[in-house]
Amino acid sequence: MVDILNWAKEKAFQRFYGGVGPKNNNSHKAMSMKKKKDQIANKKHDSREDVNTFGADYDTEDVFAGAEPWEPIETKIVIGSFVAALFFLIVLGTLVNIYFLK
Repeated sequence: MVDILNWAKEKAFQRFYGGVGPKNNNSHKAMSMKKKKDQIANKKHDSREDVNTFGADYDTEDVFAGAEPWEPIETKIVIGSFVAALFFLIVLGTLVNIYFLK
């Protein structure tokens, strides 16, 4: 059982760090793991500098410059949709309670 656990640890180390796992040498393991962690941290740090987030170059005025104004009828349509949805949700809940949850 112990051999299987050691084999699994070695395979996990190989997959995570991309190299050969340590063989009962704790100092080698500590140095190798620290070196690999530093390399991974450096790669992550370097890759974050090159990434440009979407929308970082835009101001809110640029985004909304071509938008058409909100009409009062659109407000009434949205509020009416929410009221109708709430009404039918209550009706559906009542019918389920009456006919299915007796």
